[in-house]
Amino acid sequence: MDIKLKSKNNISLIIILTLIVFSLLVSLYFISFRIVVSQILNRADSDTNNLISLIEKYDSTELAIDNFNSSRDLEIVIVDENYQVLESSRDIFRSSFFSTNITGAKSEGVAYSFIKTDIGKKLALIYSKKGFYKGDLIIVSIEYPFISYLELKNIFVLFLLLSFLIIAFDTYFITVMYINSYILNLNRFVKTNQIYNDLNNDDLKLPLNSENKEVLRLIETLNSYKAKYDAILENDKNRFSKINSFLSNIPTGILVIDNDGKISLMNEKVHFFLSLSKRQILEPANTKGLEQIFEIWEKVVEDQKIRINDIEINNKILEIESHPMIDKYSPYEFIGVLFLIRDVTKIRELDNMKNDFVSNVSHELRTPLTIISGFAQTLKNENIDNEDRELCIDSINSEVEKLTTLISELLKLSKIDKAFKNVKHTFFNPTEIIKEQVALFFTKANEKNINIQFELENKMECVLLSNELYYRQIFNNLLDNAIKYSKDDSSIIIREAIDNEFYSFSIEDHGIGISNDEIDKIFDRFYRIEKSRNSEIAGSGLGLSIVKQFVNALAGEIEVSSKLGLGSTFTIKIKRNNDV
Repeated sequence: MDIKLKSKNNISLIIILTLIVFSLLVSLYFISFRIVVSQILNRADSDTNNLISLIEKYDSTELAIDNFNSSRDLEIVIVDENYQVLESSRDIFRSSFFSTNITGAKSEGVAYSFIKTDIGKKLALIYSKKGFYKGDLIIVSIEYPFISYLELKNIFVLFLLLSFLIIAFDTYFITVMYINSYILNLNRFVKTNQIYNDLNNDDLKLPLNSENKEVLRLIETLNSYKAKYDAILENDKNRFSKINSFLSNIPTGILVIDNDGKISLMNEKVHFFLSLSKRQILEPANTKGLEQIFEIWEKVVEDQKIRINDIEINNKILEIESHPMIDKYSPYEFIGVLFLIRDVTKIRELDNMKNDFVSNVSHELRTPLTIISGFAQTLKNENIDNEDRELCIDSINSEVEKLTTLISELLKLSKIDKAFKNVKHTFFNPTEIIKEQVALFFTKANEKNINIQFELENKMECVLLSNELYYRQIFNNLLDNAIKYSKDDSSIIIREAIDNEFYSFSIEDHGIGISNDEIDKIFDRFYRIEKSRNSEIAGSGLGLSIVKQFVNALAGEIEVSSKLGLGSTFTIKIKRNNDV
């Protein structure tokens, strides 16, 4: 123990002395450099003041420089406030040396910097100062040779070499002391073990020997083993961390129940899917979700077959995929059940929507086809009169038009889904489009004596950056529905509003209205409001679905307000600059 304390004190003392010597060398180097620089700056300030005085005295920049430079060979440059050279002491003016200083001197009064010259690779100081000559601003710059770059580099290298030698000597000395201290303790450890094995006696006083080369080999071997052991521990730590990260981030719930019915593994998704607390995990029999999973576990334990089941809990549909687990090593026994839990609520909803869609399309196609088939059979009768024949042909044409409209709107929906990522925007005036489209519907509105009114707040011309085709289709479908569902001798009001960011329009009708229960359903494909209230109104049930798709494509919003029996108002809101 005394040896350790002594060696540590010596090492601390050596380190402190080394740091002191190194700090003194650094301080000496920079203090010397600063003193030299300070002397040159004082001289430069005096010289520039003297030169400015000579310019005023001789009333000539050339005579002033000649007189000032008669006994020395300095590079001098004088420029005006526009950086035009008035005089230079040499034929070649190296503007790159002076440009930065001149700019600084003009704004600050004085500027200086160090540069490495191309001639002789010397380090020079450029000093610039602002003055006045005949009332005009001038800037005087003087270059002072400071020290050769090679000399400066040699000094720096010498300083580094000296520092390195000091550090190397101290490092060697510290290393030797550390090794000797460890050798003494290792020798004690080795000899203690040897004598203990020979004599089986703990109460021994052992001599210390620090010259045993075998001990050094033992140290190297032990260090090697320790490094390998540390690497294995670090590798296991990283692997365990990655497994934990994987279990925490995987979107699938992972649950393992061993063959004794105990939960041995459960990730965070299982907690989320089943809404489990810690108490519920400890009492799974009293938890609805876990209770159903344990029922599946009993069946898998019994027959050891893979199962896939759906359970419903907390308004979610969970798919439970259960796999029997077999030990990968001999004797390959059954050790438990692995459960993979997925939230398939949206998938099941999409499946139901797909089935409903197919059913609706089949129904919408079957009805007109049945009618067409019936009238076609009637036309086969040779005894049918011309009036009935015309009636059959008109009916067939009407049903064909319905089929054509239905297929066209289905294709339109398909194109919208595919074109979401390629929406192209152009500039257009929405008010002009509204007026154009309303003109196309005047005939249809007059058939029911419906008056279309405008309440447009857009007094100034408005231009949107959006998709004009989508905008037209949205307005057409909404206006067509408004006319279709409005009562005879009623009115439709079109309103328009605009602010700095958004543009909106609304279409208000005075028709049959929509009940509160149906408002959330009217944008579903093939949905039509109660047939008892619109049995005479033709339509495919796709118009509002198309409107919703177009509005979504423009990142817009659609709002519906309605009172049953009084009418409905549809409001569309989109960005003025919709370049998304």
